Amino acid sequence: MQDHAVVQKDIRYRTAQARKAFGQLHRQFYGKRNVEDRTKSAVFAALVMSRHVYNAHTWAWVTQKDVVQWENGLRAQVASPAKHVMRPVPPFQFTTAEICALIGLNGPQDVLHANRLRYVKRAIHTAPAALWAFLHANEHASSWMKWLLASYKWMCTHLPCVALPEFEDVGELLTFIAIDERWKGRVKAALKSCLRHTTAGAQGKLWTYRLQMKVSHFVSLQTGLDQVKVRKWKCNLCDASFDSKKALAVHARHKHNYRTQLKYFVLGDECLACGKKFFSRTRLLAHTVASDTCKNSYLACFVPAADEVVEQIEGEEREQMRALRAQGWSASKAFLPVTRISGPLLPGSGTEDAALMKARWSVRICESGRAFEGLDGYCEQSTETSDHKVEILPFLLQSNGGTIQGEAGIYMQFGLAAEAARLHINCFLFVHFFSGYRRRGDLQHCIENHEIIGNQQIFCISVDLCLAKEFSDLTDADTKDFWIQKMRQGHVLGIGGGPSCETWSAARHVPGGPSPVRTYDEPWGIAGLTSKQWKQVFDRKATAEQYAEVVPILTASFQGTDSVIAKALTKAKEMNMIKPGDNVVALHGQKEECPGVFLSSWLLDEPATRANLIALETAAPDSFTRKCKLICTMGPACWDPPMLIKLIDQGMNIARLNFSHGDHEGHGRTVENIREACKQRPDKPVAILLDTKGPEIRTGFFKEELAGGKINLKEGQELKLVTDYSFKGDETTLAVSYQQLPTAVKPGSIILAADGSLSLKVKSCGSDHVVTEVMNDIAIGEKKNMNLPGVKVDLPVLQEKDKKDLLEFGIPQAIDFVAASFVQDAEDIKLIRKTLGVRGRSIKIISKIENQEGINNIDQIIDATDGVMVARGDMGMEIDIEKVGLVQKMIISKCNIKGKFVVTATQMLDSMERAPRPTRAEATDVLNAVLDGTDVVMLSGETASGKFPEQAVATMRHICQVGERVVDYKSLYLGIRMKTLDLNIMSPVESVCSSAVKTVIDSDCKLIIALTETGHTARIISKYRPPCPILAITASEPTLRQMLANRGVVPILTASFQGTDSVIAKALVKAKETNMVKPGDSVVALHGQKEECPGHTNLLKIVVVP
Repeated sequence: MQDHAVVQKDIRYRTAQARKAFGQLHRQFYGKRNVEDRTKSAVFAALVMSRHVYNAHTWAWVTQKDVVQWENGLRAQVASPAKHVMRPVPPFQFTTAEICALIGLNGPQDVLHANRLRYVKRAIHTAPAALWAFLHANEHASSWMKWLLASYKWMCTHLPCVALPEFEDVGELLTFIAIDERWKGRVKAALKSCLRHTTAGAQGKLWTYRLQMKVSHFVSLQTGLDQVKVRKWKCNLCDASFDSKKALAVHARHKHNYRTQLKYFVLGDECLACGKKFFSRTRLLAHTVASDTCKNSYLACFVPAADEVVEQIEGEEREQMRALRAQGWSASKAFLPVTRISGPLLPGSGTEDAALMKARWSVRICESGRAFEGLDGYCEQSTETSDHKVEILPFLLQSNGGTIQGEAGIYMQFGLAAEAARLHINCFLFVHFFSGYRRRGDLQHCIENHEIIGNQQIFCISVDLCLAKEFSDLTDADTKDFWIQKMRQGHVLGIGGGPSCETWSAARHVPGGPSPVRTYDEPWGIAGLTSKQWKQVFDRKATAEQYAEVVPILTASFQGTDSVIAKALTKAKEMNMIKPGDNVVALHGQKEECPGVFLSSWLLDEPATRANLIALETAAPDSFTRKCKLICTMGPACWDPPMLIKLIDQGMNIARLNFSHGDHEGHGRTVENIREACKQRPDKPVAILLDTKGPEIRTGFFKEELAGGKINLKEGQELKLVTDYSFKGDETTLAVSYQQLPTAVKPGSIILAADGSLSLKVKSCGSDHVVTEVMNDIAIGEKKNMNLPGVKVDLPVLQEKDKKDLLEFGIPQAIDFVAASFVQDAEDIKLIRKTLGVRGRSIKIISKIENQEGINNIDQIIDATDGVMVARGDMGMEIDIEKVGLVQKMIISKCNIKGKFVVTATQMLDSMERAPRPTRAEATDVLNAVLDGTDVVMLSGETASGKFPEQAVATMRHICQVGERVVDYKSLYLGIRMKTLDLNIMSPVESVCSSAVKTVIDSDCKLIIALTETGHTARIISKYRPPCPILAITASEPTLRQMLANRGVVPILTASFQGTDSVIAKALVKAKETNMVKPGDSVVALHGQKEECPGHTNLLKIVVVP
C-alpha cells in the first residue's frame, strides 16, 4: 500500500508539472510565428513529458537526448544504403523531416524543414505509437525501407500507363526521388498511397478508379523528365477534359445540366464574384455561403437541370456505387465494424474465452515486444499442422476527420484515405488515438455501415462512449444482444467501455514501453486513471457475469439448495451451455427461501428488511429523518392558512409561486398566508420560490366569430403560421408570437402546440410565415403554448414581465429562490444576477433545464448556478421522450459531483390531482429520483389544484423515506469523493467537511452539527451524503430558509455564534427534543476557529451527547 501511494503521488506530481509548463507557454507558442528556440524546447519537453496534455494517461518520459539518439540512429539506417550506391557523390544527408516523411509521419514541408521541434511535437500528436517504437527500436528502420521499396515495385507492376525505372536497392530509389523536385513530391505521394497494397488480391483496382488522378501525374520516363503531363480533369459523361475542376463543373452544368456543388467555385483564395481575397479556402467558402450576393451570382450562371436528367444521372451513379460496394468498398469513406475493447463483456481471466481472445490479439498486435515485426506483411504463426507465415498487415491509423457523416477521407493511413487502404485487406488493426466527442461521427458511421464489408475481418479499437445509445449503452438488453451476437460471429473481440484506448496501442507492447493501465486480471484498470478515463467506465463494480446472457429456469421450490443446483447443472448440459469438467459459479442465500432486495444501482448495498419497510408506514410525520426536501406549488387548493399548516406538518419545505399564472396581488396574499402558517409552526421554516414565466411561444387570437371558442384541425390539412401576432386566425392560418420562426425551423421540422397535443410538420418556410401539415385531429383554442423540438429559441431568458416580477415582487417580498425557465447557457444566469442587482444578491438561482440547448451546455450551467431543476414537462416536448429519464440521471449525477442541489419536477404524482393514491409507476418514479441522488422533489398540480394536496405530500414523504433507507452511504461517499479529487484538489473547508462525513461513517455517529453563517459548510457536507442528519446552526434567517434545498440538512436559527461550545450544547438539546439523538450517542461538530468569521470552517470534533 505504501509503494502504491508513492507511485500515485509521483504520477500526480509529474502530471501537474507538465500541465503547468504547457499552460504557461501554450499561448506564446501558438500565437506567434517566430518563437525563440528555448521556448519551443520548453513546450516540446512539456508535451513529451506527459500525455496528460492530450487527455490521456501519463505514459512516457522521453528526454531530448532520447530524441536525438532516435534521429541519429534512424538517419544512419537510411543513409547507409544510399551511400552504397552513391559513391561518386557526397553521402546522402537526410533531414529529420525527410526521415519522418519516409516512415509515414505527415506534416507540411515548410513546417518540417523550418522547425524540427514543432514537427516532432506534431509527430507525437499524430503518431505517438510509431514515434515511441522508433525511440526504442531503431532496427525497425530497415524494415520500413524494405517496405518502401516493395511498394514501389508493386506500383510499377500495376501501373501499365506509367513506365518507371526499376530499382533493386532502396538507396537507388531514394536517389531517384531526390533527382528532380518535380518528381520528389509526386513519387513520395504515390508511394504513400500504395503502401501496404502489395497483396495479390488488390489486382490494381485501387489505381483504376479512386486514384486515377494520382496516376495522371506520371509520364513515361523513357521520353525524358521534361515531358511532364499537365493534370487534366476529365468529364465522366463525355470525352472532354479540362485544366481545372471549376472548368469541369461549368462544362457539366451547361453541357449535361448536371447540378454543381458551390464548393467547386471556391478552390482558390479569391472570390470570383466580388474579388475579395482570403487566407484559406475555409474562410472563402464561408464567405461565399454567407453572402447572398456572391452565392446568387454563381447560381445565376446555370439553368436548373430538368428533373428527368438529374434522376438519370443520379441513377447511373447509384448503379456505379452499387457495383463498387459489391466489390467490398465505398467511394466516400471507410466502413469499419467497431471493436470495443475491455468492459462488461470482456471474458474473465483464465477462462476459455479469455484465452481465445488473447490468442486472436496475439496474432494481430504481435505480443512479446514484436508490435512492429509484422510491418513487412507477415507474422510467424504456429498451427497444429505446420508452421507458416500468415499475412496480417497490422495498420496504425489516425482519424483526421470531422463529425459530418459522409465526409471523405476521415480515416487516414499516413495520409492515405482509408477508402483506398481498405481494399482486399484480410485484417485491419485500427488504433484510435485521442477518442472523444468530436470523433463520434466517424465511429457512428463505421458501426452503422459495418455490413458493407461482407465477410472481411476488419477491426476497430475504441472506447468512445460518445456513440448513440443503441451502440454504447450496455445496460440496454437489445444492445447487449447485438454485441454478444457480433462477438459470437467473430466480428468483434470484446465489448464495453473502459479507460483510454492507448491501453492497447502498439506502443505498450514495445520492450521498455509504458505499462498498460488495464490488464486481463484487472479489466477495469489499475490505479492511476485520470478522471476522463474513469468517466468512461459504466460501473466500477461491474463484472462480466452481470452482463452475461441470462437464461431463466423455473423451479418448484428452493428447499434443498444443493439439489436445486444439481438440477440446474443438468439443464445447462442439456442446453450445451457447459460440458463435464467445466467450472461453474453458484450464488444463493445462506437462508433458504429468504429473499433479499437485489439491488442493481451502485448506490445501494444493504437491503432493508421487511420489518423496516413496514415500520416506515407508521413513522411519525416529518421526524427529521427524511433527507429529501419537498416543494409544493401554491394554488387554490392549498393557499389558505389551514391547508398550508397541514402541508407543513406533512413535510413541505419550499412553497413555489408559479408566475405563469396569477398577478402580484394574488401571489402577495399567498406569501402572507405562508408566513402566517409558519408562525404557527416556528420549528418548521418554509422557503419561498418564484418560478418565472420565461421565454415562451404562443399562438394568437381567433377571428371575432371564433373568439373564445375552438377550431377543428384535421390530419393532413395545411396550416399556415404567420409571425404577425396581430393577425386573427382561423382553421387555415394561425398567428405565432415568435418572429424568428421562419429561420429557426426548416422543412421536415416538427412543431408541437397545446402541450404536445397538436403536432405540425413543416413543409416550407417563407420570409414571414411557415407552411405546415397537421399530423393529428384536434380541436384547439386560442393562445396555446408552442414548442420547437431541437431548435434553439432566440429569446432572452428574462422577458419584460419576468424582470418586473423579480424587481417589483420578488425582491420586496424577500423570496429565497428564483427558478428561471428555459436556461440555455451560463450567460442567461449572468443576466439574471445582473437583473437582481445588489438588492437581490442573496437570492439563490435555480436553472430549469427544459430544452436541448440547456442539456448541451449543462456543465457550464451547473458551474454558474446555485441549483438545477430537471423540468421534465417542456423537456419531454423539446427532446425525444425516451431520453428524458437518461437526461434526468445525467443531470443529477453531475450536480451531485459539483455539490449543487438538484430538483426533480413535473408529473411526479400526477394522478393524485384526481385520486387519493398514486399509480405504481408514479411511486416508482419518485423512488428512482431519490436513488438517483436528487435533493428535492416537487409537486405541481397535485397541490395547486388537486383534490388531495395533503395526501400527495404525505405520500411523497413516505416514498422518499423508503428510498433513503436502502442507500449505501459509504459507497456513495467514496464515489463522490474520488470524482471530486479527479476534477481538482479540495479546498480546506471541503476537506474538513469530507472528513466529517467519513468520521460519521467510520464511527457510526448519529448527527453532524455545523455552525455556518452563509450555509456553505452545510451544503458541502450535504454533497458527500452522510447517513445521518445535518443540524445546521445559523444566525441568518435567509440562510436558514435557503438551506432547506439541500438534502439531509435540518437548519436551526441561533441568536449569535458567540461562545461556540454553548451553541453546540443548545443544538444537542434541540436534537434530543426532536429524537435525532439520545444520550450516549456520538456527534460530529464542525465550526471555525474564529467565531463569527464566515468561510473559515477548520475544526472538527466528536462530542458525546450528555
